[in-house]
Amino acid sequence: MADAEEEWSDDYPWDELDELSENEGGTSQESMAPARYEVMELAEEHPAYLVLAGGPSGTVVSTPPPGSVTRSGIASAIPSRDQAIDGQRLLFLYHAGQPNFTQGREVLSRLHAMNGAALGIGVVTSIPRHTPKKIADVFDCHVAAIRIADPEGFWADRGSLLLESEDPASYPNEDAGLRAARKASNMRDRAPYLGMVGQDQFVSEVVAAQRQAGANVILTSGRALNPSTAARSIADLVEEGDHLHSLLRGDERMALNLTLPHDFMTNKALGEMLLAELLERDQFDTWYVRGQWRYNEGGPLLRDPDVLSFYKELSNLAEEEERKLILPQSGLTGWYFLAHGAKGFGTGTAAAQQAFFQHRVFGRQQNITDVQRIFERALIHAIEYRTHRSLVGQKGYLPCDCRWCEAVDGTGVYNRSILQWHTLYSQGQLCAAAKGTISAGGSRAAVRRIVRRSQQFRESQVLLGKDDPKHLSSWLQML
Repeated sequence: MADAEEEWSDDYPWDELDELSENEGGTSQESMAPARYEVMELAEEHPAYLVLAGGPSGTVVSTPPPGSVTRSGIASAIPSRDQAIDGQRLLFLYHAGQPNFTQGREVLSRLHAMNGAALGIGVVTSIPRHTPKKIADVFDCHVAAIRIADPEGFWADRGSLLLESEDPASYPNEDAGLRAARKASNMRDRAPYLGMVGQDQFVSEVVAAQRQAGANVILTSGRALNPSTAARSIADLVEEGDHLHSLLRGDERMALNLTLPHDFMTNKALGEMLLAELLERDQFDTWYVRGQWRYNEGGPLLRDPDVLSFYKELSNLAEEEERKLILPQSGLTGWYFLAHGAKGFGTGTAAAQQAFFQHRVFGRQQNITDVQRIFERALIHAIEYRTHRSLVGQKGYLPCDCRWCEAVDGTGVYNRSILQWHTLYSQGQLCAAAKGTISAGGSRAAVRRIVRRSQQFRESQVLLGKDDPKHLSSWLQML
């Protein structure tokens, strides 16, 4: 758990496993279950309806269930995988976390119903950290055109990244050490390829694990590039990519999966070496790039100017060379780089899915209550709930009409377990709004307008401490 001062403490540890309760952390999902089915007609060749709420939300049915309510309007046809990646839509990827996925499936369904023409929706699971049952549950979502079972090969690279130790003796108490050892053992059981690095069958086992999970985009392993042996690491990445490409079947599609340590992204020479190599490899048209950031007490937002500059260069290059850049586990930072040429980003309900931070050892003091926070779309930032209540109705404020906010507003009582889905829904709305139109300047202009509006609202308020979205100023300077 986090330090007493850390207001994102309930999102730790970063690599929580599914051996814990799926409903850990508060109100049960049943308390949010709708009383009846809610459906919306889909623009498909044959009669079809998207279930928005009630029972199997996220699924497509040929006839509305008895007693269901049909919303007005017609939702866009669900794109194919390739239409979502190669078309004009921006990609919004949900990273599965601890909560039961029932509400997540509904969030994605509602996002497609309202924004399907602008969004390509996908889901991302972790082979080492999620059980097969969890992966199957998350993949059972018809609006998700993209299904990624990330092999997270970087768990084999503890020398290049700052990750949680596997050694029980490195922890301050026996219980913490035993938990870490159990997590490491579970990851090796779920992803045996982590112990096969350097062996001839490593790449084929990485591919087989993703096929078995049901992924429709096959990633390279995602091993971390080593700043100390950068040229060799990049060469190994390309070699693995070529090997995986040779193993693809039929209509399978791959993405080059990169994990970058902080020191790699802040070294300009190494960054240029990587970008030059990517530019030469036409066979890799989709890049899936995860960077490890230094810990930031301000929450899951990237603040490092050198790393921000690297992401901007990477995004610009991808756009110029017509490559599809996906920024997994990047949250609002990934959203911002849609303005610079990124194709999509990944986020989730907690900081663990919104940023890939360097691990640190910490402990929570007793009798410390977590600060109640809510994501505020008007500020593109999470603020204290009491501050949120003071902003409602003010000029420039953007009210949220999602049913998760309605549930909390109806009681007047803060509920993190419900509002986490509001966070996901709001970031999906931001993604759709970032698409813009070609005639109005595209994504760059759309994001600039959104950020400028948020900055103007920020300047009209008195926001103190961590309620102040300081990142907006630096974002505007880079646009």
